[in-house]
Amino acid sequence: METDEIKLSMKLLIDSKNKKVVFAEVEKDFVDFLFYILTLPLSTDTKLLKEKGMINIYERGESE
Repeated sequence: METDEIKLSMKLLIDSKNKKVVFAEVEKDFVDFLFYILTLPLSTDTKLLKEKGMINIYERGESE
C-alpha cells in the first residue's frame, strides 16, 4: 500500500541569547494544516496523541 507523504518546511529566526523564536516563515500548506489541527475538538486531539504516542504528553498532563 502506497502512502502519501507530505513534507512541511519552516524557516526560523531564533534569538539564541533569550532562547526565543523571533520570526517563522512557512508555506500555505503548513498554515492550512495548523488551522485544521486547531479546528479539531479537544477530545480528538487527545485521542490522536494517545494513539500516536507523542511521548505520553497527554498522560503527563493528566498527572500534573
